Amino acid sequence: MGPLRQYFMRLTFLHAFPLNASMWKQQESIAPGRTTCPNLYRLGASLEGWAASVLALVSPKEPIVVIGSFMGGSCAIEMARQAPNRIAALVLVGTKAGHRPEPELRDAYIQSLRSNGINEVWLEVRNHL
Repeated sequence: MGPLRQYFMRLTFLHAFPLNASMWKQQESIAPGRTTCPNLYRLGASLEGWAASVLALVSPKEPIVVIGSFMGGSCAIEMARQAPNRIAALVLVGTKAGHRPEPELRDAYIQSLRSNGINEVWLEVRNHL
């Protein structure tokens, strides 16, 4: 990596459940052309799959600063587990410190989201916080 290249990092914003990438709309302008804000639900059916897919979205030559909120933070931790040499920094917002994907609860929320919509799921999530 050249002396200046180290300062050109990719900012990757990972959304909270049950939200989507639009929660980071205003942050995309922080570093035009150097931000990634994927909708995780479109990237697979598991936390591990999401992490691998997000890593595939970013050039392996770019160091990544991952900013994750709640579930997005769990995905960020999984990204660091899968590719520690690619992650320059993690910013975890409201995320559990350990890697705990809790697949049964996540899967139940996703099914409810598909069946009942975001307003109903948000009430369920709020009651579990």
